[in-house]
Amino acid sequence: MSFIPQHRIFALANSDGGAIITSRLDCDIYKFPMGQFIWAEGHADVKVTFALKIRTKGLKLGRVIPEAALRAQLDALKKLKFSETELSQLGGMTITNKFGVTRHMFEFEYLNELRRRDLPDYTLQYLPNGEIDLRFTGSWLSVMFWETPAMAIISELYYWFLWKGIDSSSAFSSFYAEMYLRQIRDCVLLKGCPGLTLSQFGHRRRHSRLIEVMIQELYQERLPGQCLSPSNVWLAFKMGQNNPKGTNAHELPMVWGTLGDNSDEWIKRSPYDVVERWYKYYPELAILLPDTFGTTAFFAGASDQLVHDTLGIRIDSKPELLAIPEGIEWFKRHGVDPKQRIFIPSDGLDAARMVKTYETYARDVGVLTFGYGTMATNQINGIMPPETGFHTISMVIKVIEANGRPTVKLSDNPNKHTGISQKEIDRYIRLFGTAGDVTQATIV
Repeated sequence: MSFIPQHRIFALANSDGGAIITSRLDCDIYKFPMGQFIWAEGHADVKVTFALKIRTKGLKLGRVIPEAALRAQLDALKKLKFSETELSQLGGMTITNKFGVTRHMFEFEYLNELRRRDLPDYTLQYLPNGEIDLRFTGSWLSVMFWETPAMAIISELYYWFLWKGIDSSSAFSSFYAEMYLRQIRDCVLLKGCPGLTLSQFGHRRRHSRLIEVMIQELYQERLPGQCLSPSNVWLAFKMGQNNPKGTNAHELPMVWGTLGDNSDEWIKRSPYDVVERWYKYYPELAILLPDTFGTTAFFAGASDQLVHDTLGIRIDSKPELLAIPEGIEWFKRHGVDPKQRIFIPSDGLDAARMVKTYETYARDVGVLTFGYGTMATNQINGIMPPETGFHTISMVIKVIEANGRPTVKLSDNPNKHTGISQKEIDRYIRLFGTAGDVTQATIV
């Protein structure tokens, strides 16, 4: 008999095939302010398509996850609506500006819009080579809420069905005992660096919903004052916290580039236009994500006003030990003191990297905090041989088309380039260049 029962790990085991996602708030927080922003800007009904992309070489999800199981989970999510309690919880969220003035994060009319909108349909095709073609098409404000919970569904199904093929309760128990022990060791390491704070960003690629709950409970018990609220809205509320962490994502500049006249001039201007508009709408959330078309290129073209309005930088696809000094120099070049700004590394971090980064740069910036993602909620690499399939999955669900045009994401890491049109990718490379690119293996 297993001393770690399956119902403690997988939601599926709770009720013989129950739903993995049971709340529309089981979603990263950044979707909600982004949704209000695009609604306020008049772009809620721009037609978009999001698609699943597996970046882990050789991984064939269709050979692990049965099609009927994936359809059942996606259908269950599609049927969910925002409850009145959930809308009230969103309505109670507040944000505070640098002057200490607090306001509600979401407008009543926007919450009404969420109440009216359902998730649109999806298309799913299992290909002969074992790959899965999964897409979501419809109005931007509706489609965008598929992304993070659909990824969580895929991740949990993948590991659940791997275990279904192994008849060994002792292996199951040993696996999760080691996974949990790794997190305890990390807590000891992080606790030894008491100024270091982190937010748990692991919702999208979590091992399972219940694992995410267990890890967040562990962090709050072992790292009080260091572990801030998670990005998962449902989990934050479950833990009695009203401030899930997050601001915006690459999808904003990716779509924004398609909304103009399709000229080179508009595409080059679009990442600044969307940031400037975001800052006016959410000055409290003026955290820059500069790497959609390359961080170095973005920094080179930013205006003095934009730099002064920027409260901080989230680092997502360049090694943090390179990106932080580049950001520090960018602020200094424009007469801004980096010791008055926030830096948030968030790409494929582990505890040792966070400690090293903090010890190296914490004295040089105002706040150095971390977005701890997949290694928080799915730290399993090496517990079993990689050929068993028990490893992290590098996957994304990204917007691939908007306003009738292909979208592009270049990143600081060429291995993370995204786009269905190589011609359009090449165009964006010509417009933004490759300065500052750092090719790395994709962990997540």
